[in-house]
Amino acid sequence: MFGAKISNGEAFAFGKSVNAGIAKLKAYLAEHSIKCPNTKYVLSGYSQGAMVITSAIPELNPANILYAATFGDPKLYLPEGEGINPDACKGKNLSPYRRYAPNCRTSAGSLGAKIPYQELGWEGKIGLWCRDKDLICGAGIEIASSGSEESLISSAIKSHTSYVSGGQIADIARTIVKKLPAAYPTKLDAIAIESSALDSLDVVFLVDRSYQMLTPIRDLKPAILEAAEKVVALPNGRTGLYSYADYVDKTPVQDLLYLTSTSGLRYAMATIRYNGESTDFAKEISLLPAIKRALREQPWRAGATKSIVIITNRGYRDPDMDGTTLEDIVSLSLSIDPVNIYVVGPEENREKFSRLITSTNGGYYNEDELTQLSTILKNRPSVTFPLAKYTGKPGEEFDFLANVQGDIIKYEWDLDFDGIFEVTTNSPRITTIYQDETSGYIQLRVATRDGKISTGSAEVVISRNIPEYYSLSQQAISNLGAITDAVSISAPSQEVLVPNCGKY
Repeated sequence: MFGAKISNGEAFAFGKSVNAGIAKLKAYLAEHSIKCPNTKYVLSGYSQGAMVITSAIPELNPANILYAATFGDPKLYLPEGEGINPDACKGKNLSPYRRYAPNCRTSAGSLGAKIPYQELGWEGKIGLWCRDKDLICGAGIEIASSGSEESLISSAIKSHTSYVSGGQIADIARTIVKKLPAAYPTKLDAIAIESSALDSLDVVFLVDRSYQMLTPIRDLKPAILEAAEKVVALPNGRTGLYSYADYVDKTPVQDLLYLTSTSGLRYAMATIRYNGESTDFAKEISLLPAIKRALREQPWRAGATKSIVIITNRGYRDPDMDGTTLEDIVSLSLSIDPVNIYVVGPEENREKFSRLITSTNGGYYNEDELTQLSTILKNRPSVTFPLAKYTGKPGEEFDFLANVQGDIIKYEWDLDFDGIFEVTTNSPRITTIYQDETSGYIQLRVATRDGKISTGSAEVVISRNIPEYYSLSQQAISNLGAITDAVSISAPSQEVLVPNCGKY
């Protein structure tokens, strides 16, 4: 079931007939356009609803459309994803309307591709989002994946219904909001849209709860809460809290909370139970296992700027008692896109954390500088790559183009996966050739005019044997029933918004 809701309150349902839905939508738009010839429309589609958008586009006048966003579209088409070794896997020839499709082998939706996907005159007015392993919009699934085909399909359906929690809906909103001032200059030219209000920000506080931190945490609590409030106050800000101490019977003593409000953070900090005795003055505690757990268990959002803030007055073991090493933390951070790690502690411990913060492109702040950290986290630039994984053969050229938000004056690249940023460019784009088989994570580090930095990362695999992928067949889908109907029922309803004339 899909439908439309008009901003004046009028609404009508399209039912399950795509053609009937298109006819109703076209009729209303035609009537509305006569009354308001300068009105722009914002269209969004979900699952079967996306079919309405993509099927209706050839019949609509692009001059009256501000932006059409489709996500989980079963009719998508990305020609760069076709073939055994497609161009997309090397970052080349990406479709201009490709906004989020991390699987480089995504080429067509489960109901067949709409060709051409971008009609003449729609340049810059259409974008598609397809989550990794989303069965409905056609991303491939690795043969190496464990479990039965049924379990793979179940996983794919889950991915198809998680565009909100994954951060893609927020990305669509940012894309549209950024187009509004140009579309309505007389209405919006005086409105300053703060960049941080448009970007997703995930910040986790990792608090040392060993006994000797009881007084420092009490003193720092107001500044910690202030920092959290600035994050949560953002439309797309989210925070969390982990507390940790040392091992007890070889088990890390840690608590975990996911938080979306400062009231939750206030309660969590008030109920921290400190571990140890007043005579416990161990110089190191189990920090690395705590970071590892936070990295693995926090529901990080795709495209969000991600940070961990550690608050401690002691150092850490490398390796720790469970074998966790600093290299493990760096690798895991990069695989998440990455997570930059910041430490708040006494000035005399700054050197102890130099490798950790340098390797994760974070920073160190003493207790008096904690209030500065909240501003830095809030206004950091954003760096994302269009693909989660690039693959190719030795001797092939790769084209790395990142999506960067912020007043950037410096672009630095780590292309050989050693953590050293050896190349500087004037834009977020670079081409390179790998002559030998290798693998790792490329990184782009950007710096703003006022000195704030962020990094983005993506996996690169160079192999003479390209990994084999396959897409689930239509027969496999039909054997499990009407999956698209089930997904449409379980997915949150979406609306086509048509604003009234003069009301924006």
